[in-house]
Amino acid sequence: MMGFTADGQADPAMQQQRNQRLGIVKSVIKAQRADIQIPKADPGADGWQHGKTIQINDPTGHLHGPATSPTPQNTNSRSTQ
Repeated sequence: MMGFTADGQADPAMQQQRNQRLGIVKSVIKAQRADIQIPKADPGADGWQHGKTIQINDPTGHLHGPATSPTPQNTNSRSTQ
């Protein structure tokens, strides 16, 4: 599992949809967090890039694949609307 760890990694359109949906003002949040120092990354935290990795099979037998249709505009893959 991965998360976004730096600016520019997430699709800007996706971020804008999220911000509108949740009433987020990015500049306000960024200003509130300006004093938080960024810690150094743990050397073993990027094993997927530089270390030995394994892939565990899904015990349910479910096969994951690409979406069968595009996500409608103004929604995301988890929207219930």
